[in-house]
Amino acid sequence: MWIAGYNNPGYMPETDPEAFETFEEAQDYLTYILDQFVDDRDVGENDGDEYNRAIHFIQSVKPASITINAGRYAFWIEENNQ
Repeated sequence: MWIAGYNNPGYMPETDPEAFETFEEAQDYLTYILDQFVDDRDVGENDGDEYNRAIHFIQSVKPASITINAGRYAFWIEENNQ
């Protein structure tokens, strides 16, 4: 089981994290969320670049607990062995 979400570093998530059976599903979820941030017209060019780099990173990693900061958020996937 994998848990994925995002939040302002040091704060609780603004939305409930999502649970997934596979790491790939968690990757797809964060990619979708990051795409939404990129498409947001209020996102500055630098933040858009950071979100795109985060998408590339998330799509390229092998299954592991990860965190990457982009814009003002931390995006993460954690393995849940419970």
